[in-house]
Amino acid sequence: MNPAKLLKEAGISYEKDDTGSLNITVSINDDERSQLVVIDRNVDEFNGVKILEIWSKAADMDEVSEKYYIKLLKRNSTTVIGSWQVADDSLIFCAKVPLESLTSEDLDAIIDAVAIEADNVEKRFSDEDFF
Repeated sequence: MNPAKLLKEAGISYEKDDTGSLNITVSINDDERSQLVVIDRNVDEFNGVKILEIWSKAADMDEVSEKYYIKLLKRNSTTVIGSWQVADDSLIFCAKVPLESLTSEDLDAIIDAVAIEADNVEKRFSDEDFF
């Protein structure tokens, strides 16, 4: 299944960036805030299953204390979809899902979950809406 096709089926607007990843701006709290969610262009494979990464940046690494990283690692144990990760110099929330069985409704729900989780943490580090 093609992620762009699933987004179209769900009625979700997106932009393709220069790397080929799909960028979705999600409105949060009735447009009070927004959060950028990325569907990575790279599709990983595990044991023959294609895995899609859907992620959103919450902060720059240098803004986050070691104590807060530990809190997020503990939170990973209770999060059903997605986990907190460090990518390059960023703190991101990332869901890795099987592409073949993904429906447009599932994708919509996962995008929202990733956006809300990342935005909630972003608010802890800034009054601004950077991501």
